[in-house]
Amino acid sequence: IEFIMMRYCLLLSFLFTVSISHAQQEHLFKNALAVSGCHRYGRQAVAEDQLAYQLYTGQLKSPSENEKLATNEQGNDLIWKKIETDSTGKFRGDALSNGYLYLTYHVDASQNALLNISGNSMCYFNGEAHGGDVYGDGWMKIPVMLKKGQNEIFVRTGNFSRWQGVSTKLLFPDKPVLISKD
Repeated sequence: IEFIMMRYCLLLSFLFTVSISHAQQEHLFKNALAVSGCHRYGRQAVAEDQLAYQLYTGQLKSPSENEKLATNEQGNDLIWKKIETDSTGKFRGDALSNGYLYLTYHVDASQNALLNISGNSMCYFNGEAHGGDVYGDGWMKIPVMLKKGQNEIFVRTGNFSRWQGVSTKLLFPDKPVLISKD
């Protein structure tokens, strides 16, 4: 028991000596591509998501402006359009209604970062699914490993996103260990 207590005290003292720090550098995304009306979640027995289907079947390509993602049930093409943040740093508007934002970030070498997206239902970071901050509280910081080269983020948005807005940023901690008060 003494050995366990000593290890526990050593661990606690280490944690308290690590500086309580906030990320010093950040990248705020200001431009993206958006496509609306490509998914239905909620109270349906079966959810529909054109982008997720393409991702999981290996058919999803990196989008470009005015490119078609899919065709909806009414026969309308779902087209990727450019979108910019407003003066508050949030993406807003009808382009976010039940759709996706597409963001990219290029790095010269692999590195750790924290992905902070607010006002979304979930996201795919380089193909990996991550939870979202639906109520836009801003507290969700997801540890991610940026790979060398182009990193892709698909942010799922809902009907609420067009009014509430979606903010997206990458945080780069200045130390290898980070304790956040959030």
